[in-house]
Amino acid sequence: MENKQKLQTLFDQVRDLGVVRTQYEFGILCGRDKSWLISSKSYNRDASLGVLLTLAWKLDRLQETSIEETRRADAKNLVAALWSRIEERANTQKEPDANS
Repeated sequence: MENKQKLQTLFDQVRDLGVVRTQYEFGILCGRDKSWLISSKSYNRDASLGVLLTLAWKLDRLQETSIEETRRADAKNLVAALWSRIEERANTQKEPDANS
Protein backbone atom coordinates (compact mmCIF):
# COMPACT_ATOMS: atom_id res chain seq x y z
CA MET A 1 0.00 0.00 0.00
CA GLU A 2 1.31 3.44 -0.88
CA ASN A 3 2.02 5.94 1.89
CA LYS A 4 -0.72 8.29 0.70
CA GLN A 5 -3.25 5.45 0.92
CA LYS A 6 -2.06 4.56 4.43
CA LEU A 7 -2.56 8.18 5.48
CA GLN A 8 -6.00 8.35 3.86
CA THR A 9 -7.04 5.13 5.60
CA LEU A 10 -5.81 6.46 8.94
CA PHE A 11 -7.71 9.72 8.42
CA ASP A 12 -10.85 7.80 7.44
CA GLN A 13 -10.64 5.67 10.60
CA VAL A 14 -10.26 8.71 12.85
CA ARG A 15 -13.03 10.57 11.02
CA ASP A 16 -15.33 7.54 11.38
CA LEU A 17 -14.75 7.70 15.14
CA GLY A 18 -16.18 11.23 15.08
CA VAL A 19 -12.98 12.83 16.37
CA VAL A 20 -12.37 14.96 13.27
CA ARG A 21 -14.44 16.02 10.28
CA THR A 22 -11.82 17.43 7.94
CA GLN A 23 -8.28 16.75 6.82
CA TYR A 24 -7.34 20.08 8.35
CA GLU A 25 -8.60 19.01 11.77
CA PHE A 26 -6.70 15.74 11.38
CA GLY A 27 -3.43 17.60 10.80
CA ILE A 28 -3.96 19.58 13.99
CA LEU A 29 -4.87 16.41 15.93
CA CYS A 30 -1.58 14.87 14.75
CA GLY A 31 0.33 17.86 16.13
CA ARG A 32 1.05 19.30 12.72
CA ASP A 33 -0.09 22.20 10.57
CA LYS A 34 -3.63 22.03 9.23
CA SER A 35 -2.35 21.34 5.70
CA TRP A 36 -0.03 18.51 6.80
CA LEU A 37 -2.21 15.63 5.57
CA ILE A 38 -2.84 17.11 2.15
CA SER A 39 0.85 17.92 1.71
CA SER A 40 2.00 14.51 2.94
CA LYS A 41 -0.35 12.70 0.59
CA SER A 42 0.70 14.81 -2.38
CA TYR A 43 4.38 13.93 -1.73
CA ASN A 44 3.48 10.30 -0.83
CA ARG A 45 5.11 10.63 2.61
CA ASP A 46 4.37 8.25 5.45
CA ALA A 47 3.46 9.46 8.92
CA SER A 48 6.53 10.06 11.06
CA LEU A 49 7.00 8.42 14.43
CA GLY A 50 6.18 11.77 16.02
CA VAL A 51 2.85 11.93 14.20
CA LEU A 52 1.99 8.35 15.13
CA LEU A 53 2.93 8.93 18.78
CA THR A 54 0.92 12.13 19.01
CA LEU A 55 -2.11 10.57 17.36
CA ALA A 56 -2.01 7.42 19.52
CA TRP A 57 -1.63 9.46 22.71
CA LYS A 58 -4.43 11.88 21.84
CA LEU A 59 -6.84 9.16 20.71
CA ASP A 60 -6.15 7.24 23.91
CA ARG A 61 -7.05 10.32 25.95
CA LEU A 62 -10.17 11.08 23.88
CA GLN A 63 -11.65 7.60 24.18
CA GLU A 64 -13.48 8.28 27.41
CA THR A 65 -14.62 11.83 26.73
CA SER A 66 -15.06 12.57 23.03
CA ILE A 67 -15.84 9.27 21.34
CA GLU A 68 -19.34 7.81 21.36
CA GLU A 69 -19.66 4.78 23.56
CA THR A 70 -20.61 2.62 20.57
CA ARG A 71 -17.30 3.51 18.84
CA ARG A 72 -14.97 3.16 21.82
CA ALA A 73 -14.02 -0.43 20.97
CA ASP A 74 -13.03 0.76 17.48
CA ALA A 75 -10.99 3.57 19.03
CA LYS A 76 -9.26 1.15 21.38
CA ASN A 77 -8.40 -1.15 18.46
CA LEU A 78 -7.05 1.78 16.44
CA VAL A 79 -4.89 2.94 19.33
CA ALA A 80 -3.52 -0.60 19.75
CA ALA A 81 -2.77 -0.77 16.01
CA LEU A 82 -1.00 2.59 16.18
CA TRP A 83 1.17 1.43 19.10
CA SER A 84 2.06 -1.74 17.16
CA ARG A 85 3.01 0.35 14.14
CA ILE A 86 5.08 2.66 16.35
CA GLU A 87 6.92 -0.27 17.90
CA GLU A 88 7.57 -1.83 14.50
CA ARG A 89 8.86 1.43 13.05
CA ALA A 90 11.01 2.15 16.11
CA ASN A 91 12.60 -1.29 15.88
CA THR A 92 13.47 -0.83 12.21
CA GLN A 93 14.94 2.63 12.82
CA LYS A 94 17.34 1.66 15.59
CA GLU A 95 20.85 2.96 15.16
CA PRO A 96 23.52 0.44 14.20
CA ASP A 97 25.79 -0.89 16.95
CA ALA A 98 28.71 1.46 17.58
CA ASN A 99 31.13 -1.49 17.33
CA SER A 100 30.03 -2.34 13.79
